[in-house]
Amino acid sequence: MDSCDVLRECTVRGLAVHADALQMMKEYVQNSISQNPLHALIDAIVMRLDHRAIRVVNLTIVSEALRDLSTAKLSATTPSLECIDAWLTPQLTYDFTTKTFGLERGRIASVSPKRYKSSTPPLHGSAITRADMFRMRHELSWQRVTRSTLLTHRHISESLSELSRLDSLQGVVAGVRRCVIGSLLQIENSIYLEDSHAVVKLDTSHAKTFGGFFGEGMVVIAEGSIDSDGVLVVDTLGHPPSESRAAAYCAIGGRQLNVFLGDYCERDITHDAPWIIIANCHLDSPATLPRIRSLLVGLALPMCQHYHNARKRSDGNSSPKRPVIVFLGDFSSSTSAHRGTSVIDGHQRRFGELGTFLCAPELNIGQESVVSLVDLVFIPGPHDPVAGASEALPRARLLQQVVQPLIDRLKAKTDGTAPIFTTSPARFRYGRDEEIVIHRDDTLRKLRQLSRHVTIDVNSSELFDASVHLAKTLLDQCHLAPFTSAFAPKHWNYDHALQLYPPPSILCLGDNTAPSFETVYNDATVFNPGNFTCEGSFVLFRPSTSNIEISEIL
Repeated sequence: MDSCDVLRECTVRGLAVHADALQMMKEYVQNSISQNPLHALIDAIVMRLDHRAIRVVNLTIVSEALRDLSTAKLSATTPSLECIDAWLTPQLTYDFTTKTFGLERGRIASVSPKRYKSSTPPLHGSAITRADMFRMRHELSWQRVTRSTLLTHRHISESLSELSRLDSLQGVVAGVRRCVIGSLLQIENSIYLEDSHAVVKLDTSHAKTFGGFFGEGMVVIAEGSIDSDGVLVVDTLGHPPSESRAAAYCAIGGRQLNVFLGDYCERDITHDAPWIIIANCHLDSPATLPRIRSLLVGLALPMCQHYHNARKRSDGNSSPKRPVIVFLGDFSSSTSAHRGTSVIDGHQRRFGELGTFLCAPELNIGQESVVSLVDLVFIPGPHDPVAGASEALPRARLLQQVVQPLIDRLKAKTDGTAPIFTTSPARFRYGRDEEIVIHRDDTLRKLRQLSRHVTIDVNSSELFDASVHLAKTLLDQCHLAPFTSAFAPKHWNYDHALQLYPPPSILCLGDNTAPSFETVYNDATVFNPGNFTCEGSFVLFRPSTSNIEISEIL
């Protein structure tokens, strides 16, 4: 890597570099044996310049950044499981002045102790927050679309119209074709397209699409011509084309701009333990606990035995490899939103029974219980008792009083390590800086209901495989809930936690309204574990190979 490459990466991050500082950076990158040394160094420099108005890098700044990197490397530890919930997810932002991307930093939560940053914003946002939420989502979509070679060299259809904002339609005479981007909006029975500059009425009755679902609140690209009434008669309607994870990080300035705040771990992933993911684990169903027992005895126990023996052979010097078991809600078959005393007591009793079951002697390996050899993760469903409204996204973790009986029983069998109770969605890091997003919601049902309100000319065969269109819609929209807040309420201050940009390596959708499936879209793997209680389906995920295995317990 020469000086030009270093300077180019610094320019992308909005940095001006002195010649002597550039030389020192180049020498460090050339002599470093770590992975992504330039991105790590630039991230340390940005941390040093975070509160300075003038972002000029001199020799002193580079020396301080190198010292920070050296200190961080000496104190770095690799947690057995690194998780960040929705409340602590930093926000990817775009600076209109410097034309660079950045992160509004929050705090990280993980199994092992890590540093904590500034306090999180309040749960309820203001009207300004709501406007900023839409503005930033539009701007990120515009930046992504204008970089797409699909729209740079050939447009949505074989026309000569160029992509533009909605204000370009003002004063346009009838018959002129335009290709514009904006959000779908429904007022009474009419469909409109809006952005922060203008609003235009659409006629989508004869619009052709390229797959996916379309509904109010989604960012779309529309191409058509203006009629005499000023209505845009749409010929072609499509989602913004998605970017691969590698291309997205290249565009925003490197992998150090990730939700884990650029903390890069040099990890040995050749023996990372597998994950078991089950969804719709109804604890009040008589079929659930027997199936969990079959899963633990037939799969989890042999895995724990293997890694337990491997740690003994290495005299305890190697980092612990712990299998992960992820439980996704709903944890009750009841769909009632009522949270009276009887409902809370019922959940407490069932989680207590689950704790007693997991600590049974038959699940021991020698003197150790299986719960001391695995990481347990619990993510709530749309009908579970959580802190706040379970319908609003992101969804908070399970109520402490509900899961306390489970925690008390497990602590007696472990060294005090409690299960991880996190939000939906939650993000986990595995392998070499790869990311898996796990979300529990009935997204397919919502998309199907919402798409009925937008009239388009769709061939019935195009929606035959709904799972493919579900994955395409979410990854093209770069959002887990791309529909309007009136249809599915959101916490405006935390809408960024629902974003899928840069896209994750793997997206797990615990969707009770979709069948179990696995599909790959633009290098991102999307899967649904299915319904564990009704079908006995679950997913075995191997981080070392990113392999997904959908299985069933009969």
